Amino acid sequence: MAQLMGAQAAIMALPPLSLLGIRLVLQNTGAGTTFLRWRTQDFSRMGALVWERLMRNPRLPPDLRTALFQLECNRIALNLQMSVLHSLQRQALDCSHKMANAEGVLRQSPSGTETSP
Repeated sequence: MAQLMGAQAAIMALPPLSLLGIRLVLQNTGAGTTFLRWRTQDFSRMGALVWERLMRNPRLPPDLRTALFQLECNRIALNLQMSVLHSLQRQALDCSHKMANAEGVLRQSPSGTETSP
């Protein structure tokens, strides 16, 4: 997933896209997840509004508009996939802890049963 995200950022870093004043950057969250974000080159603004502002520019050539549209669709899909994977990872870890706790309770029960699920 990280390689795909990096590839999208790398595409945006090549001319003529790199000359448009915005870029795609990888942003790490406190939860350990990485997302693709639009940023101005001077880092003064971030988010989809940066992309929207450029898309609304009437002087933007149609081929660049199409390329930016495809990059935005890819960004949205990759961020969704990253979010789902992170959520599944958290849930699997939570499930594992709950199972271990349940097994510990069973082992400490008065019957002394030591079976595992």
